[in-house]
Amino acid sequence: MNPLQLAVPDDLTDWLAAGDRTAELLADSVLVDQQWWTDTLAEFEMPNTLHGSRIGRQDLFGLGAVAGESPEDAIALLWNVVAFCLGRQNSDGKKRIAAVAADRKRLGKLLQEAALASRDDPGAAYAMLRPDKGGNTIDRLGPGGFTWFLYFAGAGDPKHPSPVLEAKVGRSLRRAGWKGLRDGVWTAADYVAYSRLVDRWRTEAGVDRNDVVVRGLFAISPRPDGTTRGRPGSVRPGRRPTGYVARCPPTICASSTAGCAPFPRWRRDPLRRNQNSAS
Repeated sequence: MNPLQLAVPDDLTDWLAAGDRTAELLADSVLVDQQWWTDTLAEFEMPNTLHGSRIGRQDLFGLGAVAGESPEDAIALLWNVVAFCLGRQNSDGKKRIAAVAADRKRLGKLLQEAALASRDDPGAAYAMLRPDKGGNTIDRLGPGGFTWFLYFAGAGDPKHPSPVLEAKVGRSLRRAGWKGLRDGVWTAADYVAYSRLVDRWRTEAGVDRNDVVVRGLFAISPRPDGTTRGRPGSVRPGRRPTGYVARCPPTICASSTAGCAPFPRWRRDPLRRNQNSAS
């Protein structure tokens, strides 16, 4: 089946109807290790552009609004997005900073161009950070990380066409019928098709924001073995609610406003995921 013809999954519809998902999303904030960032950026002679010890989506939307104005603004968005995604963990953070510092002028310009392209050409933006031939442009920053950068570069536009794409979202899409979607190494064409699908599902589901649909895809994601955890929002005696709370992405698990557990220790660095061996 053409992925663009897929119907909105029933469990996504149920999840969307179970609460004020827009308010939940916009309230996200994450505690980060501000001192680590201050020290490490200084070590590589990079400006300290971290927003503070707590970073929220609204803060990142503000940084995203100016990310296309200069290479330095784009790099500032990148570091705050990485901090938001990792919370108080800094796995591979120094290697990412070193990679950008070593080629700061070129990568800063590339990030600026990707931020601008994310607003109307998601395929081009994606291909800048991961060409179809070759590995990731920035070391230790795979699609599961840089699509967060492309998403926040939209400055909170409800219809922003560059959504987050991680492995959990991919599993939800395959279960919905997109059988040809690979596990983690996606092409720019895959990303464009995904962007169009999210936008159509937003309209058909009657919600205002594309990112709310994406948050729902995280929520209904099956385990890697294909099993599920119960209906979104259902509660078993003595257990946390299943659905989004139990299976949220690291940015939400680091958040004090989402009502879920601290950053899951079992999960490896999410920003590095979906890379090939050359990355």
